[in-house]
Amino acid sequence: MTPIGYLRHFAVIIITIGISNQLNAATDCTTQTEIPQVQCEALLAVYDSTNGPAWHSNAGWNESATPCSWFGVSCDGGHVTGLNLFSNSLSGSVPSELGNLSALQDLTLSQNALSGSIPPEIGNLSALLTLDLIHNDLSGPVPPELGNLLQLKFLELGNNDLVSALPPELGNLQNLEYLRLTYSDLTGPIPPEIGDLQNLEVLRLDSTNLTGPIPPELGDLAALEDLRLSNNQLNGSIPAELGNLIALVNLGLSSNQLTGFIPEELGNLPSLQELSLYGNQLSGSIPPELGDLSALLRLSLYDNDLNGSIPSELGDLKDLEFLWLAKNDLTGGIPSELGNLQNLKTLWLRSNELTGSIPVELGKLAALEELELHNNQLTGSIPAELGQLTVLVGLNLYNNQLNGPIPAELTTLPVLEKLNLSNNDLSGPVPALNGLIALTSLYLRYNELTGVYPDQRPDWPASIVDYDLSNNLFSDELIFKDEFETVESSRLNSPAK
Repeated sequence: MTPIGYLRHFAVIIITIGISNQLNAATDCTTQTEIPQVQCEALLAVYDSTNGPAWHSNAGWNESATPCSWFGVSCDGGHVTGLNLFSNSLSGSVPSELGNLSALQDLTLSQNALSGSIPPEIGNLSALLTLDLIHNDLSGPVPPELGNLLQLKFLELGNNDLVSALPPELGNLQNLEYLRLTYSDLTGPIPPEIGDLQNLEVLRLDSTNLTGPIPPELGDLAALEDLRLSNNQLNGSIPAELGNLIALVNLGLSSNQLTGFIPEELGNLPSLQELSLYGNQLSGSIPPELGDLSALLRLSLYDNDLNGSIPSELGDLKDLEFLWLAKNDLTGGIPSELGNLQNLKTLWLRSNELTGSIPVELGKLAALEELELHNNQLTGSIPAELGQLTVLVGLNLYNNQLNGPIPAELTTLPVLEKLNLSNNDLSGPVPALNGLIALTSLYLRYNELTGVYPDQRPDWPASIVDYDLSNNLFSDELIFKDEFETVESSRLNSPAK
C-alpha cells in the first residue's frame, strides 16, 4: 500500500469511530426534533431513576436522537402518547417528571421492582386512558390527584404496599371502566363516591385492610360486572341495593365480618355466575330467591351462621357446578330437588345439623366429583344409587347416624380415591373392594361391621395407602392381633379424619 493509501485508510477509520461515538452518545434533548424537549427530558428521567442500563430491553434509550423509536415508547403527532415498560426489570422510583408527558394516554410500568411513592404529578396527565402499576413495591398513599384524570378508563395499582385510605376523589373518574387495588395495605372505608362511577365494569378491592360497611351507593353502578371485596375487614350488613346490579357476573364478599341476613334482592341478578359470601357471620335463612339465579355456576355460603332449611328452589340452578353450604347451622332434610343439578361437581353440606335420609336423587348427579355430608345427623341407609356417580373422587359420610349395610354399588366407583364412612351405625360385612381401583384412603372405624378384616382379604385394593378399620366387629380381630401387630397398630392408631 502506498503512503497515500495508508493515509486514506486511517482517515476512514477515524471517520467511522467518530460516527460510532456520535451514535452511542447520550441523547441531547435540546437537539432532537421528534418531541418537545420537556417530554424528552421526562423520558430520560424515567431511564435515570429506574436504572435504565439494567433494563431487560432498553434499545435506543439515551443513545439515539429519535426517542419515538425507543423501546416501549409510542408517539403520535409529535408527542409521546404511550410508555409501556411492562416486566422490564425497572427498579428505583417513579420520577415526578412523568407529569410533563402532557399527551400520554398509556402508562404501563407493571411487574417491575419500582419502589417509593406514586408521584402526585401523574394527576397532570389529562389525556391518560390507562394507568397500570400493578406488581411493584410502591408504597405511600394513593394520590388524590389521580382524581384529576378525567379521561382514565383503566386504573390498576394492585399488588403493591400502598398504605392509605382510598381517596374519595376517585369518584370523579366518570369514564373509568376498571379499578383494581387488590393485595395492598389500604385502610379505612370504601368511599361512597365510588358509586358515582357510572361506566365502571370491574371493581376489585379484595385482599386489602378496608374496614367499615359496604356503601349502598355501590348499587348505583349500573355497568358493573365484577365486584370483589373479599378478604377485608368489612362489617355491617350486605346492602339490598346490590340487587340492582343487573349486569353483575361475579359478586365476592367472602372472608369479612359481615353480619345480618342475605338480602333476597340478590336473587334479581340475572347474569350472576358466582356468589361468594363464605367466611362471614351472616345469619338467618338462605333466601329461596337465590334459586332464580339462572346463570349461577358457583354458590359459596359456607362458614357462616346460617340457619333454617336448604331451599328446594336451589334445585332450579341448572348450570350450578359448585354448591358450598358447609359449616353453618342448617337444619331439616337434604332437598331431593338437588338431584336436578346435572352439572354439579362439588356438593358440600358438611358440619351442619341436617337430619333425615340421604335422598336417592343424589345418585342422578352425573358430574359430581365430591360429596361431603359428614358431621350432620343424617339417618337411614346409604342409598345404593350413589354407586351411579361414576366420576366421584371423594365421598365423606362420617359422623352421622347412618345404618344398614355398605351398598355393594359403592365399590364399583372407578375413580373414587377417598371413602370415609366412619362413626356411623353401619353393619354387615364389607362388600368386595377390588372394583375401587383408584382408592387410596378408606376409613370405616366406629361402626358395627362384621366379617373378615378387609385388609386381610384378597380383594383388598393395592392402591390403598391410608386406612382405619378399628372399632368394628370384625371376626378375626383377636386372631390377627399378635401375628399382625403392625397392621393392628395401624388400624387402631390412624389419625382421625
